[in-house]
Amino acid sequence: FLDPACGSGSFLLRVFERVCEHWQQWLMDNPARRKKDWCWFDAKTNTVHLTASLKRRILRETVHGVDLDAQAVEVTQLSLYLKMLEGETTETLQREQDLYGNDEAILPPLQDNIKCGNSLIASDFSMMPEDLVRVHAFDWPVQFAPIMKAGGFDAVIGNPPYVLISPEMFDEQSIEYLRRYEVAQYKADLFHLFIQKGISLARERGIFGMIVPNTWLTLQFTDRLRRYIVEKTAISEVVMFDHLVFEDANVYTALLFVEKQKP
Repeated sequence: FLDPACGSGSFLLRVFERVCEHWQQWLMDNPARRKKDWCWFDAKTNTVHLTASLKRRILRETVHGVDLDAQAVEVTQLSLYLKMLEGETTETLQREQDLYGNDEAILPPLQDNIKCGNSLIASDFSMMPEDLVRVHAFDWPVQFAPIMKAGGFDAVIGNPPYVLISPEMFDEQSIEYLRRYEVAQYKADLFHLFIQKGISLARERGIFGMIVPNTWLTLQFTDRLRRYIVEKTAISEVVMFDHLVFEDANVYTALLFVEKQKP
């Protein structure tokens, strides 16, 4: 899973919870497939508990994110660590290490999972190294090489920034670069570009799902974005809200879910 604008990690925390819930249910339904280093069974509550070892593996192998804000990246990593340790005590962690002889660090390194960078701007932005540093240029084939070589992410999710690409917010060089995106046109917004980027980062038959302003569905200057979506994906669902979802944002939103395949 990838959130290309992860912020402080709210969506990735829920990803981790959902994958753990999936594992827990699968292990409940398939007792013969259980492994001692995956889970332990509580007969009193008739419940399967995932081991810290399995949760560490889930975290390392399934949760990925990028954000332009270095502090947000640190918060995301810390929040994921705290989520992984929910329900654990010193005693349970020590018992697990004693039982399975696991000498791995309890908390996995996440520097290869949650990264700081500009999801929309790559190193073709400029020939000048100082320009690349200034915009935090980010090359997806380099930063997530194994995943991209395998075809991309299984699912791309999130709540991208809603920001008009204007001289008030961006310098001239950045505006010129961002307007290279296929979906960019008059009054282009960053969330338009994040939709294109997110779909491009998904593998074939991968899933894309984001919450974005609903304006892209009807405005004349978002026809390129609509065309991109209908030509590159099979639309699974569009959910419209008749109320404000975010308390601190006066914007009406919609959920977009698509599968990356021929429509």
